[in-house]
Amino acid sequence: MVLGGWVAAGAVVVGAIAFGGGFGRGDSVAARPDAGAAASPSPSASPSAAAGAAREYRGVGLDAGSGLVLETDPPQARPGAENGTFGYSPDGESFVSDGARGALVLLATEAPGTLDGCRDQVDLVPSVSRQQLTPGARFCVMGADGTTALVTFRQFSGTAGPTAHATLDLTVWPAQQL
Repeated sequence: MVLGGWVAAGAVVVGAIAFGGGFGRGDSVAARPDAGAAASPSPSASPSAAAGAAREYRGVGLDAGSGLVLETDPPQARPGAENGTFGYSPDGESFVSDGARGALVLLATEAPGTLDGCRDQVDLVPSVSRQQLTPGARFCVMGADGTTALVTFRQFSGTAGPTAHATLDLTVWPAQQL
């Protein structure tokens, strides 16, 4: 299905985000029900939330070399950092996003962590490095289908490398609610 527009999604998955090609229109890849583990929603998340409401997921873990599909509820982890809206690089050095599926933007400390705060950002990048993140740092994920997410970084497990793991909090605004 061809999609237009942009989506900001928070990175809640440990994975590398690789930016490939331009951002704009792209093909959305739906998560297979058997393709990876789902992120656990917090007790306050409500699948039947009113239109315009954000879905929240706390303590989402993402392994290096995995991608996170934010268009599903709950988000789905998949093998391959570029097999989601964003991901955690195989070397554990950065979060990445493929330009056909999404883009990233690191939020300044004073920027609001809201849908509008994400949508107002113009400095879209293909990746956010490990060195740019401290606990509480935030970045937005803009999905090609219009899904927007605010990702709040919580922690990395140990050093970078193929066994790296990241813990994130996500706030996701689904495309159909924008």
